Amino acid sequence: MTPCTQARAVPHHAAIHNALLDRLLAEAASLAEEARDAVEITAATRRRSLQGLRTQQELGVIATGLAHCVGWLLEQKAIAAGELTHATPPPLEAELGRPRPDPLAIDPYVADLGERVRAFVVRIDRLATA
Repeated sequence: MTPCTQARAVPHHAAIHNALLDRLLAEAASLAEEARDAVEITAATRRRSLQGLRTQQELGVIATGLAHCVGWLLEQKAIAAGELTHATPPPLEAELGRPRPDPLAIDPYVADLGERVRAFVVRIDRLATA
């Protein structure tokens, strides 16, 4: 590979990297919107039940996992833009290692959202350790 070819390969790779980060950030935003909607619905309808309390707790974990992912993705964008020079992996293991709630003990929609967010967190964690 000539120096000229190498110079063109880096921006192409960076463009692919930035496009991937943008797609993942959009997915995180979509999941966050779903979580916000679920919080509003749960707060309005099930606030005093045991299922409502457990659902609210699960939504807190979902929001925390998404916040870790978004933070890591933004950090990667800053590194790609030359604004940061060092990346640190997100502390996702604590969230992933926590026992999952009984799906019957929380709202079924939130249980499904939690599984989708966990899968998203695993994908981000794989990127962080690659």
